[in-house]
Amino acid sequence: MIAVIVVIVKNLCSLFYLKENKYRPYAIVYTSAFIGFITISLFEHTLQSPKEMMIYFFLLGFVEATYRMATDTMQLADDEKDSYQELEAEDFEEEKEERKILIKK
Repeated sequence: MIAVIVVIVKNLCSLFYLKENKYRPYAIVYTSAFIGFITISLFEHTLQSPKEMMIYFFLLGFVEATYRMATDTMQLADDEKDSYQELEAEDFEEEKEERKILIKK
């Protein structure tokens, strides 16, 4: 459990400064959620109930997923690699032009 906490804290700290602070709001939300979870743990046994453990593990998963999106280290299955592509600004411009053509018709 200590190793998981260390990895999550490291990922949260690096989320603050990745990609020109673009992911800083996520890091703040996740950090405040962990602080709230710890505060509740002072008064109740939070990891005794399956519901609370589910929320805790969802939170861990959200942190890891956001970190992987921010660092572009997503792990895709073999059948997903062909269908996955990065979207760029040019793709959105082409889509806007297609919409304009459809609206004119």
